Order: sequence, then structure tokens, then C-alpha cells
Amino acid sequence: MELIKEINWSTNKGLGAALLLLGGATMVAVLAIQWDYFMKWSWYLFPILPIMIVLHEALHGYLFWRWSGKVKFGYLTSTAGPAFYAASPGCYFTRNRFIAICLAPQLLTIICLSLFFLVPLPDLAKFGLLGTAALNLGGGVGDFYVTWILLKQPRSAQVEDNIKGVRIYA
Repeated sequence: MELIKEINWSTNKGLGAALLLLGGATMVAVLAIQWDYFMKWSWYLFPILPIMIVLHEALHGYLFWRWSGKVKFGYLTSTAGPAFYAASPGCYFTRNRFIAICLAPQLLTIICLSLFFLVPLPDLAKFGLLGTAALNLGGGVGDFYVTWILLKQPRSAQVEDNIKGVRIYA
């Protein structure tokens, strides 16, 4: 196998900054669905954030563990700022399995938005759901970026995970 692409979160300043800005814009766009909730309940996002981060990384971690037998959780500082991660360093995954690992946390977004739109709930609960969806979607822009890159690779591509990014082989 030959290395065809490497994505390193900790050293690529332009990529990190672009993803950080895109993540923030995504959060604002989702919260704009109910701007009045945001203005009234924005303080409520602070306790939601650590819960959302744990759930987001746990969903990545579950699939890492299921398909490799090992998972590592942690925190690192990159050029874009602090980041929490779930990783399976040194393990290789098929392209499609790695796409599933990248997108798994968006199940949380789908559940939150479904409940927001389909279930009558008090305002605070609705904002909690919308805030969780916004934070999770915005925090997942790096996952969407990797998915986009992988979709352009052959199905036979292998993805090596490491804490600071991924390497794609074909």
C-alpha cells in the first residue's frame, strides 16, 4: 500500500482555522432555527457542552473498539485550539468503516433534531436539544472533512488512525 494522503490536525494551521470557523458558523446556523430560544437560554449551553463532548467521542470510540479492539480517549492542543478525541492509534480500517466512525456521532444530532421538531416539550428542553444538536454538528466539521476526503478515495483504500490525524493508503 502506498500513502496517498495524510491529514494532521495538530500542524495544519490553515485547515484547523478553517474548520474552527466553519464549526462556529454551523452552530450559529442551527441555533438560528429558533433564535429567540438562543437569546433566552444561551447560558444553558455551558453544562450541555461537556456532556455533548463525552457522547460525541464515545460514539466514535464505540466503533473504534468494535472494529479494532482498542480505543484511546484524550485531549490535545492543536493549531486550531484544544480538541478532545477518540482514536485507535496504529489500527487500519477500510474506507467505509472509517466513514461510519466519522459519522457515528451525528446520530446524536439526528435524535436531538427529531425530538425538537416532533415532540411537544417545554422551551428549556427544546433549547437543550437544539443546543446539543448545534454543538455536536459544529464540533463534527472535522469528521465531515475526513468523510469528504475519503469519499474521493477508492473503496479499497485503508485508513490508519492516529491521535493527530489519519493516513490514507491505496
